[in-house]
Amino acid sequence: VEQVAGPRSSYIPVDSSNDVVPHVPVWAHVSFFTFGVGVLLPWNAILASLDLYILLFPDVHVGMAFSVAYMWPMYLTTILALFISADYHQSSILAGVLTFAISTLCLPAIAPVAPVRGHSNIHFVGTLAIIAIIGKANALVQSSLFATAAMFPGSSCTHALNAGGGLAGVLIAGLRIVTLVVLAP
Repeated sequence: VEQVAGPRSSYIPVDSSNDVVPHVPVWAHVSFFTFGVGVLLPWNAILASLDLYILLFPDVHVGMAFSVAYMWPMYLTTILALFISADYHQSSILAGVLTFAISTLCLPAIAPVAPVRGHSNIHFVGTLAIIAIIGKANALVQSSLFATAAMFPGSSCTHALNAGGGLAGVLIAGLRIVTLVVLAP
């Protein structure tokens, strides 16, 4: 039986004689599942509220602008993360989650004041900037979480992370359907 390094320098025994994947603790699955939900919830909420932003910014193709504002910082941050040492996982998860929290709370604060005449462009650029920050935070958190999940033996933690992301989409879609039914004119 050899020792395999896991997160936080704990060692999980692996029996290499018969290639049996060792048991991964339930707390690890629950943690990665919860992180998976949390990582994709803000972006899914932004996508679900596109009709509001189309009303606020009628002269712009909002879906395309939001996608570009979200994906490019995410892409560039992920590329940058490839060249950084593997020791940054915990700090980038914390920094990303904090950035998620702050920027996700700032985004709804811009929406009520956007229709003011003459200031629509300023609010649209501010909205795009916040979405870009969310994309950057998503890249930090997701890359770190997948790297941390890969430290566990087998692929069950990575599966839990992906399943959490899937649940985030289902939750937001369900909430969107409920709000459309309840708030229908």
